[in-house]
Amino acid sequence: MTKFITLFLLASIYLLTSACTKETPAFTSNSDVWLIPKLEVYTGAGRDGIAAINEPQFTTNEATDFMEDADLVTVLQIGEEIKAYPHPILDYHEIVNDEIGGLAVAVNYCPFTGTGMAWERTFDDTTTTFGVSGLLYNSNLMPFDRATETIWSQLALKGVNGELLGKSATVHAMVEMPWKTWKTLFPTGKVLSKNTGFDLVYGDYPYLDFRTNNDFFVFPVTNNDNRLPNKERVLGIIGPNETRIFRFNTFAEKEKIQVIHDSFMGNRIAIFGSAAQGIMGIVSAKLKDGTPIDFLTTVNEQNLLVDTNGNEWTVLGKAVSGDLKGTQLDIPKSFMGYWFSFAIFYPNLDIY
Repeated sequence: MTKFITLFLLASIYLLTSACTKETPAFTSNSDVWLIPKLEVYTGAGRDGIAAINEPQFTTNEATDFMEDADLVTVLQIGEEIKAYPHPILDYHEIVNDEIGGLAVAVNYCPFTGTGMAWERTFDDTTTTFGVSGLLYNSNLMPFDRATETIWSQLALKGVNGELLGKSATVHAMVEMPWKTWKTLFPTGKVLSKNTGFDLVYGDYPYLDFRTNNDFFVFPVTNNDNRLPNKERVLGIIGPNETRIFRFNTFAEKEKIQVIHDSFMGNRIAIFGSAAQGIMGIVSAKLKDGTPIDFLTTVNEQNLLVDTNGNEWTVLGKAVSGDLKGTQLDIPKSFMGYWFSFAIFYPNLDIY
């Protein structure tokens, strides 16, 4: 049954693509006013054709039996709570409406651009849930919120059609890593369970060789920037007028996680990464009062970032020992994704 669903989904996508299907009555927009070119909005599976997870369950690393070491998870920490959301589940559902650390969030992941992040889902004192509209712009996920039915663009980070037109999403950065690295760094963390209420085999990737074939696109894209391979996974830090890309080959020399310091839009940041461990991320290199934090160039034996004053920090920016124990560093607006998606949505970006 699962194989049939997968083949049917792919067949539907290919038929829609070959016909160059534009926006259809599968989703009736609230307004003719769009912040993006309406004729470049394509219809995929249709409204709720891909089902969001609205009542997520979580389990332990030991009880998770469908993950391979190289499978990716996106990790979110709010307060003291840490959760991992496996890509093999997000590939099929794209949105998880969840609550973490007392905050209502929508974890959203687009398998066609490889981008994952968490949005707050409370607007003007109203808490809502998000669903998959079935529309795509430059191959990127377009969620809709159920309170106003506003259509959003994930990578534009705002509402692009409807009542909340132009409203920016409040974004919480997530750190992406392979399953093997997650188990090492967070052995007691919570993991989204495969008990989603849907009969799917989450270890089966549904989109053939999309992740590795630089020339394979299910929907049209308008990328003309060929500085990097289309499907290279990169880390982007996003500012109002500036975007910077970091690559795994910057951290390719050693097995351990390495740390480099940089400045972005006048703010001190620390970028950590390891090509061997498949992880990259960014934390603010200063406290909320402006006090600078300088990290050593590599992590310690416990895979913790260590600053020059001896404080130890997780890759999620939480101090776990030292005088600053319990302190949480800001994580700038940043996320992993395929190079082509950053090149489309954030032109004039620079590569570190």
